[in-house]
Amino acid sequence: MTAGDPTRPVRLWPHVVALVAVLVCLAPLVGLNPSFSADEGAVLAQADHLIEGDGWLAPHPFPEADPDLAWYPLDRAARAGDRFAPYAKLPLYAVMVAGLYAIGGMGAVVGLSLAGTVAAAWGAAAITRRLRPELVVPVFWLIGAGSPLLFDGYLVMAHAFAAGCVAGAAVSVLGWYERRCPGLLVAAGAAVLVAVGVRQEALLLAAAGAIVAGWRWTRRRSVDDAVVAVTLAGAAAVAFVLNRIWVQAILGTASVSIPATGSAGGGLAGRVSGFTTTWFGFGDEELLFLALLLVTAAALAARSARFGRLTAAFSGAAAVLSFLAAVSVEHGTVTGLLVAFPVLAAGLASLRREDTAGLAGALLAISGLFAAAVILTQYERGGTGEWGGRYFAIGLVLVVPVALGALWRSLLGLPADTRRLAAGALAVCTVAVSITGVAALRGSHQRTAELTEGVAAVAATTTSGDGGPPVVVATERLIPRLSWRHLDEGRWLLVPRDDLGRALEQLRDLGIRQVTVATYLPAGEQPAAVDGWSVREAVQVVSAAPWYAVLYDRS
Repeated sequence: MTAGDPTRPVRLWPHVVALVAVLVCLAPLVGLNPSFSADEGAVLAQADHLIEGDGWLAPHPFPEADPDLAWYPLDRAARAGDRFAPYAKLPLYAVMVAGLYAIGGMGAVVGLSLAGTVAAAWGAAAITRRLRPELVVPVFWLIGAGSPLLFDGYLVMAHAFAAGCVAGAAVSVLGWYERRCPGLLVAAGAAVLVAVGVRQEALLLAAAGAIVAGWRWTRRRSVDDAVVAVTLAGAAAVAFVLNRIWVQAILGTASVSIPATGSAGGGLAGRVSGFTTTWFGFGDEELLFLALLLVTAAALAARSARFGRLTAAFSGAAAVLSFLAAVSVEHGTVTGLLVAFPVLAAGLASLRREDTAGLAGALLAISGLFAAAVILTQYERGGTGEWGGRYFAIGLVLVVPVALGALWRSLLGLPADTRRLAAGALAVCTVAVSITGVAALRGSHQRTAELTEGVAAVAATTTSGDGGPPVVVATERLIPRLSWRHLDEGRWLLVPRDDLGRALEQLRDLGIRQVTVATYLPAGEQPAAVDGWSVREAVQVVSAAPWYAVLYDRS
């Protein structure tokens, strides 16, 4: 991390071009076709229905085997009568994905997310220009290639795109304060409208921004603050209402949950669990967690020039551990925001009283309110499939310019040699974590491809016996959503493990002779024995994990 001359204006467009080139070059390495998260499969399945002209609601693929319609294959699909919508809670994003997919396939869909990452980096740099101009370029690259938004840029989950919208709203609001141009307020409102339309947690961020602007109005009685508060709150409210109207038109009921990420649940213990998972969870990446501790210790030591040697030692050790994590053979996902973004932890540990004044203080207040709101409303297990606390991603645009500014100020108080060593070590940590994230995403995509293609290949060898397409029974909720491309190749059911015997009995009564059961079998566990059925073959479809396609023949 090196800073530029604060007196020289920085031309950002060459960096924008370079970042776009980096992101595009990484795309073939990461792979675009397989999904990382089952949530992506739900969005893409809904988009596929829209593209094919089937509308929002789809029929059950095999109602004769499931009279109660309890085994519809896509988990958490919204139901309207005897039909289902895989992803109707945020229709705007499903429509956008459908349009882009129809035009350019997965490349266009992922391109939307990557554009959001670039826009978020640009917005964070624009904010930084108003705080510490010498850090414009470091902040741009940190957000674009060194934060969880790099990972999110290759997902079909709207986090990166919504972060880009937040960047647009934030820069427009700052422009309003500086130039009093009404068009900038319109732009800010439009950006908030779209952000809330594609990500529910954007509602919380807009509310936090409105609260802080309103509080500033009570202190300063400035019309500018009042107008900003009304704009943010009004745009978020309009987006929320429009979304409910749209959902009601689809389902006949406005069944949209108000919490940002679903039901909170779990009481206080659930809030603590969600917080620790989404801020400090490290999965199998223990070295990255140890590196986080060392980076934080280095930042705390850097607050005083007397501890310069400790700063160098801690940051150097963190760089070594991060490098070792990056070059390891296997990579798992990291759910914790600070583990996946150690420079943010260092920046937060460097904050001082002077960082709570003016624009920096307002950005910190908005970020803090937003983070607290997400912690109170997120799932007990966090975002499950994620890299670096995905529900907090859209707020990085606001907090990183302040945090990196605080860190840089601390480093400036150190001797030049120590400062260069510490900054270089933090850069190594950032690059190493990004490499680990890209490798983890690539590995996940490869496993998803093995799972979905393997199950589809086994199912294609079967004969149902009733003249219809193959029958596939999944016992794990993520399998059908990840297999969204193959759902129309067979009759899929999502059946809990405890109901597998009953499901196979019903299939037998319907004259089905062969069934493929897609399931997870830990070491030592055998396929379930069911009366009237025999296991012909159990095929391990994922080489590095016990995912199986079990072929059952009617006895």
